[in-house]
Amino acid sequence: MDFCLNHPIGYKKLNSQLLAIGGVGYFLDDQDFKYHQDVIINEIRLWLHSDDSVLSIGQSIFKGLSGIAYRMSQDTLSEICCQFIDRHYSRWYMDMFSFIADRIDLRKMGVESAQSLIEHINGVLDNEQDRDLISCAPAFLLVLRNQNPELTDGIDRRVAEYFPHYYNSIYKLETTRSKKQDLPLFVRKYVDKIKKNNETQGENGVYFGHSTREIATVRAILLKNEIELESDTIDLLISAVADTLLVSKEGISTKLDAIELLICIAVKYHADYKRNQSVYERLFDQQDTLEMTSHSIISSNIDSISLKIGLQLLYVSMGRDVYSNILELMPYIKESLATTLAITRLFADYLETTDAVVFPPKVEAIILQNVLQWLHSEHSNIRRNATRILLTMSRNPENSGIVNRQLVNLIDSNSVYIKNLILRRLHKTPGITTETREYIISKCKYDANFVVRLVCEEIEKEHSGKE
Repeated sequence: MDFCLNHPIGYKKLNSQLLAIGGVGYFLDDQDFKYHQDVIINEIRLWLHSDDSVLSIGQSIFKGLSGIAYRMSQDTLSEICCQFIDRHYSRWYMDMFSFIADRIDLRKMGVESAQSLIEHINGVLDNEQDRDLISCAPAFLLVLRNQNPELTDGIDRRVAEYFPHYYNSIYKLETTRSKKQDLPLFVRKYVDKIKKNNETQGENGVYFGHSTREIATVRAILLKNEIELESDTIDLLISAVADTLLVSKEGISTKLDAIELLICIAVKYHADYKRNQSVYERLFDQQDTLEMTSHSIISSNIDSISLKIGLQLLYVSMGRDVYSNILELMPYIKESLATTLAITRLFADYLETTDAVVFPPKVEAIILQNVLQWLHSEHSNIRRNATRILLTMSRNPENSGIVNRQLVNLIDSNSVYIKNLILRRLHKTPGITTETREYIISKCKYDANFVVRLVCEEIEKEHSGKE
C-alpha cells in the first residue's frame, strides 16, 4: 500500500491504491486497514463529485471494493452504488450489478441505506436505456429480492413488466414463495426441454451450448427436498435423462450432469429408483456402448475418461461391484486438469448426496489415495473438491486418523477458501475429534486473513447458541 504512494501521477496512484487494497485489504491489521480504507473512500467520493474526473479510475473502483467488501460498512457500499447511479455512470453499471450480486447484503445495512439503494435501482429499471444493461446481467435483482422480499416488491413488479421471460424462468425459480406449487411446474418444463435437447443436439450437423443447465437445476431442486414430485413426473425425468446418456449427442459436461441426477434419485428417492430399476439396468447392460467421443467442441477439454468413471459411480449407487473398473480407470485422469476437476466434483457431489452415503471399502481405498494427492494440487478448485471428499470420508471411523491429520495440515497451510470450507463444516462433520476442532478454531481465530477470522467468529457464535 505504501509503495503505491510513490507514483508521481495522481490518478495512476489512486488506480494502484484501489487495485492494491483489493488484493491485500483482508491481510492488513485493523489500524492500517482503517487508515487506507478512509483514504480510498474519500478519494472515491471526490472522484464521484468532481466534474473533471479521470474516467479510467472507474474501471478499478468495484474491483478494489470487491476485495474488501466484507470488511466494510454495507451502508458505505450502498452509498457508493447510489452515487454511481446519481452521476449516471452507466459505463460501469455492469461492474456495479455484479458487485451488488456478490457483495451487497440489504440485511446488513441500515433501513435508510437499503431503501435508498432499492429506490435507485428502481429508477434504473424505469430508464429504458439502462434497462438494456440490466438485461445483460440481471442476477443481482433476484439476490436482492431474496434478501428482503418486502422492500423489493417494486423490483419484483418491474422485473415482471420489463423482463417477462426472465421473470418466468430463473428469477421465479429462485425467488418463488410457493415452492410446492411452482417447483413441480419448473421440473416438468425442464423435462420437456431435456427431451427436446436430446432430439435436436447434433441434428443436421448443428451443435449448441446451453444457457441453462436444466439437468443440474433439477438435481439441485431434488437435493433440497423442497417438493414432492408425482410419480409420472419422476418417471418421465428418469427416462429423459437416461436418453441423454443412451441416444443423445450432448457433450460430456451435460452427460455428467445426467449421471449425477440419476445417482441422486437412486440414493435419495429409493421408491422411484425401484420403480424405474429396469431403466437403470439398461444403462448397466449397455455400458460398453455408452463410451463416447466428444460430439461437441464445447466439452472437448474434458476427457471421456470422466464419463467412464461417472458411470462407475452410477453403478456403485445401484449396488454393483465395479471395484476393478475404477481401479483400472483412475490412473488415466492424471494428465488433464479439466478432467481431474470434473472427476473430483463428481466424487464430492456423490458423497454429499446424503449424510449416509459411503463408498464400498475397496473403492473408498482407491479414492482416498487419490484425494491425498489432490489435496496438494496447484489448482485451488481441485484442492477444494478434494477437501469436500475428505470431509465426507470421515463418516467411516477407519478414516478418522487420516482425516484429522489432513485437516490440521490444511488449516496450517492452505487458502482462505479451503479454511472457510472446513470451518463451515467443522461441527457438521462426524469423525472430527474435539482436539482437532479446538486446534482449528484456535488457528482461525487469529488467522492473517480477516475473512477467515470473520467466519470463525460466526461459527463459534452459531455453535455456542446451539449448545
